Amino acid sequence: MGTGFVTSAPPVSNRAAGSGSAPPGGTIPAELFLLFWSRRRGILSTWLGALVVGLAAALLWPPKYAAVASFIPEGTSSSRLPSGLGNLATQFGVSLGSDPLQSGRFYADLLLSRRVVERVLQASYASTRPVTASDSATLLDLMSITGRDSLERLQKGVKKLRAAMSVDPDIRTNVVTLTVTAPDRYLAAAVTNRFVEAVNEFNTRIRQSQAGRRRRFVEQQTDSAGRELRDAEDRLKSFYEQNRSWSQSPALQYRLGQLQRQVDIEKEVYLTLRRNLEN
Repeated sequence: MGTGFVTSAPPVSNRAAGSGSAPPGGTIPAELFLLFWSRRRGILSTWLGALVVGLAAALLWPPKYAAVASFIPEGTSSSRLPSGLGNLATQFGVSLGSDPLQSGRFYADLLLSRRVVERVLQASYASTRPVTASDSATLLDLMSITGRDSLERLQKGVKKLRAAMSVDPDIRTNVVTLTVTAPDRYLAAAVTNRFVEAVNEFNTRIRQSQAGRRRRFVEQQTDSAGRELRDAEDRLKSFYEQNRSWSQSPALQYRLGQLQRQVDIEKEVYLTLRRNLEN
């Protein structure tokens, strides 16, 4: 009777009569088997309940996959200036400082911004499950977002996608880490890449805009420096015309030195700006 549990045991009637000592050889007592057997229904019910709960959890909470992307914002505005302008600004005591558009915190806010999140939601991705008849679908369709109208549907999608992503800007290293979770590994990677593409597109537009503004600024400064140089040269020319015997007067020699230094400074500024305008 139950040799799979007990290898050697006295008759049940004798055990019930009262010997409380364990049988020799370290075998499992018959009472343990009887205890399990008497409660077999409860144990079986508990086991089946745990199995049902586990299966339900697997169906209701499918596995999640996370895709991670990291990037470092571009350098400060001073490093982006044309060659020579940064040194020229330093010579004149001008501090260019850091560009707030290049901070990790800015890019974290950009990734979570409504405009970027909506673009990612409305982009098309390869369909990994039969939610649509075509081979591709928007993220709104793939996430099964519903609503009374397109606006409400988009609002729900923004909220759900933000909940599925995290952005961590490291203040010390300025590294921005983006993590996106999805029920499909390929979809998680595709959505993450789409966010990175949105950042790259933003950077391209900013660079183009900055390049246009920078060129207009350099053109204006070059014109202004040219006028300043001509004025300094005219003052030096007038000095020579009015003081032909300047070499005999220490005061006139000092004044001539001032005018000549002013011409040299204005010429250096003008030539530096001109070279950068031509590059």
